[in-house]
Amino acid sequence: MAITWSERLNNTTSVAVAQSNFPILLTEACLQAATKAQWFTEAGTNGENVQAYLDSGFVTRLAMDLVSWDSTAQTFEIWVKYPTLGVTSNDVYLAVDSAQVSQPAVTDVYGRNAVWAGAELSCLMESAIPIDRTGNHALSVA
Repeated sequence: MAITWSERLNNTTSVAVAQSNFPILLTEACLQAATKAQWFTEAGTNGENVQAYLDSGFVTRLAMDLVSWDSTAQTFEIWVKYPTLGVTSNDVYLAVDSAQVSQPAVTDVYGRNAVWAGAELSCLMESAIPIDRTGNHALSVA
């Protein structure tokens, strides 16, 4: 691990009762305005070296589904599986690891499918051909 850039994101997702294994959305709007440009300089062109953690020591890594990353437009959509989403503070630490050259395989413990584990189907409709983000189904357009 070679963390070269990181930022604490205060997740403002509000729940009345604590939730376990809850997918939360992170976008460029979560970044501090002063650091936004630096993120897209430090991170790979496609966000391949971006990781999410529960703690500032980068010990507890979170499963992550990187849906999109656009360095030119400086936008991204990332879903992470939060282990216990509380009713108050739910921080996420987004980090750039220069030793990581690609996102984990979708079937990896930190990969896309792990974010949506427990669901039968999760389809974000990001493209013309829907993708089941759980890995449970092969979808097509009729």
